Amino acid sequence: MDTEPDAPVTEADLHAWMDGELPEERRGEVERHLAGNPDLARRFDRYRAQRAMLQDTFGPLIERPLPAALVPPYARTAGRPAVRA
Repeated sequence: MDTEPDAPVTEADLHAWMDGELPEERRGEVERHLAGNPDLARRFDRYRAQRAMLQDTFGPLIERPLPAALVPPYARTAGRPAVRA
């Protein structure tokens, strides 16, 4: 990802911005780019809405341990408990 302040805004920049991982010095340029491109801004608004819906729907599942049937035998360790399915 190019972080030069005057570099063109890339798709990688846009996704990093959406994920909150864009360097601070690049954020203003990306936000100005979005302000000047309403179709692109709407697309990323839809991505954010979709991400929020997926997080609300599946987020709690991420914290649950894998069922024992899904954990390969070589990956079972004391720090990674499996739940009996």
